Amino acid sequence: MNLGLNVPTWLGRAGVALGIFVCQPLDFHAQTACCTSGTDNTAPVISGAPANLTVSCDNVPALPCGPSTGCDIQPGDYKTFTQGGWGAVCSGGNPGCYRDANFASAFPSGLVMGCSNFTLALTSALAVEVFVPCGGPASALTQSFVNPACISNVLAGQLVASSLNAGFDAFDPNFSASNSSISSLVYTSGPFTGQTVAQVLVEANNALGGCGSAYSFSQIVSALDQFNRNFDNGNQNLGFLTCGSGSSGGSCLGCDGITVTDNCDATPSISCTKDTTAGNCPGNYTITRTWTATDDCGNTSSVSQVVTVSDNSAPVLVGVPANATVSCGIVPAAPSVTATDNCGSATVAMTETTTGNNCAGTVTRTWTATDACGNTASASQVISWNDNTAPVLSGVPANASAACDAVPAPANVTATDDCGNATVTMTETNSGSACGGTITRTWTATDACGNSSSASQVISLTDNTAPVLVGVPSDATVSCGIVPAA
Repeated sequence: MNLGLNVPTWLGRAGVALGIFVCQPLDFHAQTACCTSGTDNTAPVISGAPANLTVSCDNVPALPCGPSTGCDIQPGDYKTFTQGGWGAVCSGGNPGCYRDANFASAFPSGLVMGCSNFTLALTSALAVEVFVPCGGPASALTQSFVNPACISNVLAGQLVASSLNAGFDAFDPNFSASNSSISSLVYTSGPFTGQTVAQVLVEANNALGGCGSAYSFSQIVSALDQFNRNFDNGNQNLGFLTCGSGSSGGSCLGCDGITVTDNCDATPSISCTKDTTAGNCPGNYTITRTWTATDDCGNTSSVSQVVTVSDNSAPVLVGVPANATVSCGIVPAAPSVTATDNCGSATVAMTETTTGNNCAGTVTRTWTATDACGNTASASQVISWNDNTAPVLSGVPANASAACDAVPAPANVTATDDCGNATVTMTETNSGSACGGTITRTWTATDACGNSSSASQVISLTDNTAPVLVGVPSDATVSCGIVPAA
């Protein structure tokens, strides 16, 4: 790749928010020429916006969206190595091993630094190992080199390490944890405050290749050194860098995974707005997140995600009693039945229907819960009764024996009933003769539902008393044998 012609493609990782500047020669100051010359009418391109969703009102995902929230880069989000790391001999999985395994794929044309005047090319992993670390006074090249040993130029050594850090980050999505390109991070202090790593690399290549830079060698070397040390081995964050407008890590709330590229602006801005549109009930609505990208020339483009939220779930009734059987039609009071709803509250109404009478029948109670979106759920309890219990007689006398002329009067027999009153009637039958018969008295109790019970007393009659003669005259004495008539 010829860094003297255009920004190398490895300065932007595929799938992350970093534009590739292809409009002007390798000088970020020249990017605005696209605007001033009137040639940039192309809006940024946004990709990675999430697909539209349809969700239940009780399962609405977190939908962050908003303006810039700053940047919270944690150790491990990004990874860099210093000259010493990249120049190490492969051992135990150190950076030298990663370099040897991935250099040819990440840099198929070799690592070429400098500009159109002079270049430094390292065409293999071994060439990198031989070249770095490299110190000595920083200076511009006066000739081009291919696979040299250290040329005693700290600018070249730091630029090799920085180019490897940026290149491997762009090549390998697993090189670091962040989805955003490390080249899109911006400096937090010093002469490059607010400028991206990619822009500093442009200045470093121009300075090394003798094409000139507005910054001194010491300023550029210091910036490269800060970049190489900032996330050394993925275990630290020294704070020299933060998220830029083209980096999803801190560009805006809800921009994770959103990528923006532009034909002329390396770091187009990205923002997110969110609107909620009410539906026909509280649980039915839509949420629209809109991402808008703007380049340095004011060209904008937008993409949206529509999340359709619906409430199709019925409430759940709580406390509906089981079916029951009661006696005598004595129906218990209705309990307090409530309802829960997945997306709010619900009202509960009860209806009651009765069939039958006091002797047999049912009461059906139906509770219906309705939520704010008209979803309903119903449940019923059936209470049944049937009076099959006969009254109970009281006071029925025991069987007895009586003389035929001393039969006792009928007893005063009464009755009780589970479900009300009962009437008592008595019948009496005689059998046998006057000398030895029976009297059977039967009492019958009947309730309002026709249930009845009976009990009887049997009185056995006896006649053991002789008759009494009446009018037998007293003994008398008569004369002459003249007997009076009887």
